[in-house]
Amino acid sequence: MRQQAHLQVGTSEKDRPCKTCGKNLAECLGHYGYIDLELPCFHVGYFKAVIGILQMICKTCCRILLTTEEQKQFLDYLKRPGLTYLQKRGLKKKVSEKCRKKNTCPHCGAFNESGKPSDLILTRLLVPPLCIRPSVISDLKSGTNEDDLTMKLTEIIFLNDVIKK
Repeated sequence: MRQQAHLQVGTSEKDRPCKTCGKNLAECLGHYGYIDLELPCFHVGYFKAVIGILQMICKTCCRILLTTEEQKQFLDYLKRPGLTYLQKRGLKKKVSEKCRKKNTCPHCGAFNESGKPSDLILTRLLVPPLCIRPSVISDLKSGTNEDDLTMKLTEIIFLNDVIKK
């Protein structure tokens, strides 16, 4: 990461105070930062869930692609006491299948096409403080080295700058 931005999330050196709070290494608890991404992207951990949600909702009115009666039937089934995990999972699958068969929204009449609700897309990436990132002892040189997370954040900043240009 750039040294300037690095010092704003906390300090990792004994003789250098934190740029945000002015405290030394022992007193500074660290500060979260963020990276504004040049292009929005999906969080890979939520990709499957995002696709599933997009297949079940109207991209115009953001309601589920089930009629009120169908919703009531599924909710009544879901409210039954003693449902197992597998039964709930099967219910979700049935809801998903029923929604995917719909061509138009039963609520607003819009044609069901693929879309991207902006709430499910990352535009900003959280950067944790230095003090909670582990320092890695290097076998190749004396002392500690940057941790994997810091290296990945550095790579993201570099690629973000490349996209910006």
